[in-house]
Order: sequence, then C-alpha cells, then structure tokens
Amino acid sequence: MSSKRRRRGGTSGPAPFSARSAGMPRWRWRTFPVFFAFVLGLLVAGIVNGEQNNEFAWIVQLLALLGVGYGLVHLFVTNVIVAGRVRRRERPIARGEQPPDDEWVDEVVHPDDERPAP
Repeated sequence: MSSKRRRRGGTSGPAPFSARSAGMPRWRWRTFPVFFAFVLGLLVAGIVNGEQNNEFAWIVQLLALLGVGYGLVHLFVTNVIVAGRVRRRERPIARGEQPPDDEWVDEVVHPDDERPAP
C-alpha cells in the first residue's frame, strides 16, 4: 500500500470556508433583493456624483434607472396583483365554498389531444 492517501472528490488542499460551518445560513446571491439593492445603489451613486460629461456614466445610470423600474414593477405585481388574486381565491375556501375556476386553469386539453370515446 502506498504512503499517499487518495482524497475523495478530486480536490486538493484545505476545504474552502463555508458559511454553514460558521453557523451562518447560506446566502443566495442571485435573488431579487440583491439585484434591487445593487441597481438602487448604482442609481443613488449616479445622482450623488452630479453632472458628468462621461458617456459611460450616463449609460450606467440609465441602466440603473431601468433596473429600479423593473424592481418596482416586480414589487407591485407581487404585492398587489398576485396577492389580490390569492385573497380572492382564499375567501370562498374559508367560507367552505368551491373557488371560481375562471381565473385558475389547472389543466389544458387541446382538441388534438382528445381521444374519441370507444
């Protein structure tokens, strides 16, 4: 038997630092709050820096403004429109009634997929 031990996983060296090993939850970076904070910070930095005759800075500020607009639309749709639909669906369920099926489509059957009755 050789004096070298083979490591499993194919990595050499010490294990990388893990937030879980320190008792912290694992952070997901590609989420909406991180995106929104980033573009909001870009927009505020562009406004605070004042007038710039730099074309690149103007493009970055425009992209940040578009990102903030997208974030505000996402917040509105999530917290107003979707939440309203969920509330309208839960009211009949709370009263013990069947919710209306005109808003929610669970299954779509196309005419081509239907099989003739034997």
